[in-house]
Amino acid sequence: MRSPRSRLTVSVLAIIAASLASLASLASLVSGSGVAGASAGAQVVSTTARSSSPPAYAVVGGNGRVFTFGGAGYWGDTSALDPRAPVVGASASRAGYWLVASDGGIFAFGDAPYEGSAVTPLVPPGYPAALSPPLVPAAAIMVDPAGPQATHSGPPVVAFTGDSLGSQIGVYSSLIGLPFLAQQASIPGCGVVGDAPILTPGGQVATVVPACAWWAQQYQWAVAGFHPDAVVVQLGYWEAQTRLFGGQFVNLVSSPAYARQVGALLQQAASILHAGGAAVIFDTSPYFADGTTDSVVDRFNEILDGVASSDPWVTVVDVNAIVDPSGDYQPVVGGVVVRAADGIHFTVEGVQQVIDPVLVPIAERKAQEVYVSGA
Repeated sequence: MRSPRSRLTVSVLAIIAASLASLASLASLVSGSGVAGASAGAQVVSTTARSSSPPAYAVVGGNGRVFTFGGAGYWGDTSALDPRAPVVGASASRAGYWLVASDGGIFAFGDAPYEGSAVTPLVPPGYPAALSPPLVPAAAIMVDPAGPQATHSGPPVVAFTGDSLGSQIGVYSSLIGLPFLAQQASIPGCGVVGDAPILTPGGQVATVVPACAWWAQQYQWAVAGFHPDAVVVQLGYWEAQTRLFGGQFVNLVSSPAYARQVGALLQQAASILHAGGAAVIFDTSPYFADGTTDSVVDRFNEILDGVASSDPWVTVVDVNAIVDPSGDYQPVVGGVVVRAADGIHFTVEGVQQVIDPVLVPIAERKAQEVYVSGA
């Protein structure tokens, strides 16, 4: 156990501002199209599984209104919901149907089950627009039977997720060329502990962005959209803060119950990310120079190791030992400045020259194992 030491206190609001400033530079490095204007034209879809004469069908308008003809069943529509995006596609079940909006939202009616949607929760007003991932408008919905994920074409896919440090690792690593296709799925400003208020080292109560409560949905979105062979997860900062839990402000050291809760959430994260067969790679948390106590970071890393010991598909990469080899916060390692001036984030050089030589070969090997097996 490494001893805690006093550090400069920075409010959470300043931390979030620093995160935004640090990640603003990433926007110019990540290409992607915005939401294109989707057609509000009508879609025609059969709504019966049996033959009929004349054929029964429904016409679905861009506003989600369903018009039925020839005895086709009517199970409801979205015309009264005022959806934020027009309906662009539909598909029938035996006694119901699905409608899909241009933003990837799914609306299920009748016996059509709802299994999720392609909508990312990282959109305003719950998440800053500047950090929202680029959205590609949906074009159609396809009904497909359940089955294993087949081996995809192209190179192995590795998704990077976690908090803003996870975003930095993914983006900065991609700049130097990687032996796999990298996809970015991080949630800057959020961990897996939701949107519970924080008690800053200075004694102030601060809030986090509302979308932090939807981290699980974002992880599901990443798995459903990227079909990764491996996922690299960098967490720890937000989990190591003092959070409101059970009516009290606690941390991982002061409250065993809260520590168990974080362990359960990390287990949940691993299960979500592994749902498509991907290998999960958790990075341990580095230390911080903003007042975050080293002993709490150590406790988080212990919990992370416990999750890995119970799940054979989880691997832990000790980023803490890589960037803080002396056992406490180090801004410079081997002559390379690895940490930003805020004492929280990584530098480009720190990722590329210090972290990547260890992390990338492990991610490549784990992704290749899944890719070859066709898991």
